[in-house]
Amino acid sequence: MDSGVKEAFLLMVFFFSSGILVGAFLVYPVAGKSALGYLGSTPFDVRISPAALALLIFTNNVKVVLLIVLSALAVIGPPLIVFLNGVIVGAVSMYAVERTSIVTLLLSLTPHGVIEVPAILYVSARSYAFGISVWKEILHKSRGNTHTHALELVRALLVTIVLLFIAAVIEAFVTPRIAGIDYVFKP
Repeated sequence: MDSGVKEAFLLMVFFFSSGILVGAFLVYPVAGKSALGYLGSTPFDVRISPAALALLIFTNNVKVVLLIVLSALAVIGPPLIVFLNGVIVGAVSMYAVERTSIVTLLLSLTPHGVIEVPAILYVSARSYAFGISVWKEILHKSRGNTHTHALELVRALLVTIVLLFIAAVIEAFVTPRIAGIDYVFKP
């Protein structure tokens, strides 16, 4: 990984971490508590099979990653999407901790998260580096390494999609057993 991508990766880690803090300590106490509380108070449960859950998780994560890649030319797109996902993780984590425990939260996030989060942050870093490279060529009207960044972005996207599939299978089949969670969702 070249130094520009390493810096971009660290930037994505910063935005994701910042998003988690904002979600946990600003969004959840103000708006998230009532919004997430509403989701937890609906009168009916919807059960979903692990296979359907894995497919749902996988397709949702692929949509997010494709949005990150497509927003690369906006440059602010990848960090903004990573930040917003961090906000969601932070708010949902606070909701979960209030209803269960920090141990259950960690058991719920860690098995698949160790694969999913770095994969998304890496493809975000590659997207960001690609966007920066394109803009450097446009603004300086010089030939840069945009072609190399584009190829690396495609490779990162393909690897990320495979990793997201593995993470979704773990999240749907393994995580519930480890964390003692049932496949119940309240719309």
